[in-house]
Amino acid sequence: MGKMMFQRLFAEAIKEYGITPQLSRTGWRGHMGSSAIGGRKWRQYIEAQAPQPRGEAGFADGPELLIVKFQIGNEQEGSMTPTSFFDFSGKCVVLTGAAGALGRPVTLGFADAGADVAMCDLNEEALSVLAGEIQSRRIQVLSKKVNLLIQEEIERFANAVVEKFGKIDVLVNFAGGIIRKPSAEYPLAEWEKIMDLNLKTCWLCCQTVGTMMIKQKRGRIINYASGAGIYGIPGYPAYGPAKAGIIALTRVLAVEWGPLGVCTNVIAPGFVDTPFNAEIKADKNRLERILARMPLRTMLPDDALVGPTLFLSSEAAKWVNGHTLVVDSGFSIA
Repeated sequence: MGKMMFQRLFAEAIKEYGITPQLSRTGWRGHMGSSAIGGRKWRQYIEAQAPQPRGEAGFADGPELLIVKFQIGNEQEGSMTPTSFFDFSGKCVVLTGAAGALGRPVTLGFADAGADVAMCDLNEEALSVLAGEIQSRRIQVLSKKVNLLIQEEIERFANAVVEKFGKIDVLVNFAGGIIRKPSAEYPLAEWEKIMDLNLKTCWLCCQTVGTMMIKQKRGRIINYASGAGIYGIPGYPAYGPAKAGIIALTRVLAVEWGPLGVCTNVIAPGFVDTPFNAEIKADKNRLERILARMPLRTMLPDDALVGPTLFLSSEAAKWVNGHTLVVDSGFSIA
């Protein structure tokens, strides 16, 4: 069997079983972390055997035969390797505000880690472009425009996710908004709007999806707050309290839902180099003051939150619950 034929056949096995291929001197091999087959949640390994390769580059001539063997080990599900911690194959991750500046790189990060992605946003055009990028990675994706201020829309979206993927393993709440103004001049209507865009949407999504996770007896929720919810920043009389509310809400849910198998944590980013902070970057004096407080002397790049989010969503953070993970280049300790 030629190399191209074998790669094609093995690619079909990858797509079917969610395995990751590796080429060794004895042939192509694949590994898949713990999942359910035949009702037993044990670690599984899948090996593909083919004619011996010539070194690392090609395969010798041989019979046109692909043998795929399943070997189910006797290790329990809790026993995992460091590399399998961040393998999201077979897991369904829901992301709100997925097409935004913070959500987009994290959403692609989950796709690269093998997760099935369900995402919503109000920006249909950006959502469509993002869905295309995920599909190009051969990852299943469900994308919908959802107004997160309307509980019925959230419920319809969550039900559609479960109908397509059968479950929800992870929920990541990015959706939010900001209006910067001096506190003495802040209109009540704008204050209420920012509270709703941040705290209310987070609550409605947590309640809707969290209820489903409780029935599953498992799940992980990651809410996005901000350093503004921890320390005072002038001009944030609505945004700061809203993000502080998300931190408090996360702790309440962690205590209530932890015994039911659902862990809830929060990420509090600092100043990230996105259009969200264009106003700050345009004010050179203010930017210099902010950077002077950062031990790393730079704003966070837009992909700085991919690793922290995948960590809190993974089995590596199995025992982390109710925690606020601050990712701010050291701003909060300076």
